[in-house]
Amino acid sequence: MEEIIFEKKSSADESNRRILNKLKAAEKYCSPFQLECSEVNGVWGIWLKEGDDCFLVNPIELTSSIYKDDYYYFINVPKDTVKAAKKGRTFQVDIRNDNQVFEWHFENSAKAPKGRLYFTYDEYLSKIIKAVTELRDVWKEGKKIAYDKFDAQLDGVEMCLQQLNLKHTLPSHNRLMAKDVKLETFRFVPSQNEYCEGYTIGIGKRTYDTFFTHWDSNFEYIRYQLERIAFDKKATVELPFDMSTTVLKLQKTSVLKQINESGDGIGYKYKRYMLVEIEPNEFVHMPILKGYCDEKKTVQTFYEGLLQLALLHPKKAKGIFTDTPSKLVAYNMFKSPIIESYLRNDNYDIKKYAVRQVHVKHILRIEPDYDAIMFDENEVAYGMEDIYDKKGNPINLRALESWAKEMRPIIDASAKGENCKKDWANYHRRGIELANKLREKLSTDFDLWYAAPFEDKSGTIPKPMLII
Repeated sequence: MEEIIFEKKSSADESNRRILNKLKAAEKYCSPFQLECSEVNGVWGIWLKEGDDCFLVNPIELTSSIYKDDYYYFINVPKDTVKAAKKGRTFQVDIRNDNQVFEWHFENSAKAPKGRLYFTYDEYLSKIIKAVTELRDVWKEGKKIAYDKFDAQLDGVEMCLQQLNLKHTLPSHNRLMAKDVKLETFRFVPSQNEYCEGYTIGIGKRTYDTFFTHWDSNFEYIRYQLERIAFDKKATVELPFDMSTTVLKLQKTSVLKQINESGDGIGYKYKRYMLVEIEPNEFVHMPILKGYCDEKKTVQTFYEGLLQLALLHPKKAKGIFTDTPSKLVAYNMFKSPIIESYLRNDNYDIKKYAVRQVHVKHILRIEPDYDAIMFDENEVAYGMEDIYDKKGNPINLRALESWAKEMRPIIDASAKGENCKKDWANYHRRGIELANKLREKLSTDFDLWYAAPFEDKSGTIPKPMLII
């Protein structure tokens, strides 16, 4: 999606002058960023050098400081106790990015530098990238490292570099152009666990596995948090795990694609993205991940993932988690007609209220088998005779039944160990068209999903998709 904005040249020139003057004024207060990866008394780490003291800095928190304004805890290791690096005291650094410079304010330590330190963008980013790269290299060489497993691990440092190497995600005083943006795929894939809900989350190839605990969560609140994206330009969703939280931030953003001068004006053409930021919980030891993704596909992936998370909901265990909601209850807590309307690009009538809640009684999945077209949330087979339309009448959709029967020779061949060729792309194209026709007729008592049959190994439909 694109948008066009016009501005007078004189206004643009004045705005640029103000920004440059503000930047020059801020950089006058900057000091050198004395950060380096080096060996101190036999151990390697990233150190902030201040006079005769060395302060060991956590590479994960250091990388995350680029993307987030917040408090970060770094390990304080004065020079005379560096041999006890893992037992050093901690101090607090309040890191701020005010769009001109990075600011560090040290607190809670007599040894830490007094007052505030300011660093330019260029030096701050280049020193961090250099230090993290060198730390990764010496770590892989087997050198003694100052960090224990609760500070940082090698895979976390490598993830830092993957994120840092995406230049378009780093803060810059230069205007970001669409040609420099790498469009990536947001990933949210649930998995089954005995007592809590596992999932993989990430952007592009930068993913990690973690968990979600229903006992310290509110499913409906999570849904409300996500629904904000339908009415606003941003949404923040919190996914708790044992009192620590993974935070997903979604923000609609426009990136400049083209500049056209015309007379005394300037036309700016923008391309729209979803800016995705993932702040990991404290258990995964990973940096903040940031990237540009497709707006609607991102919301759809996360929404479908939440619903799938409900379907993989843990069973009640004797004596623990007795308040665990059932699959259907959990599913209906996440179910959002508002998000589905947003994904369909429905036009809102300001004189009418939006549908905010529906009660789903069964969750059907079109996945043709030899004698079945669909299965419900309990893997019970469903045929056309088992469903009804919005008025409670039977549904006649013979084309869907014929389409499903095409699987019989494939299933027979597979059972015999034979390879039966099939144009899966064409088969699924027709299947999705029929699924949408069924959805138009189907009662709101049923939710409808579409999935590839077991015999299809083509990957054309990599995961179940919600038909809305």
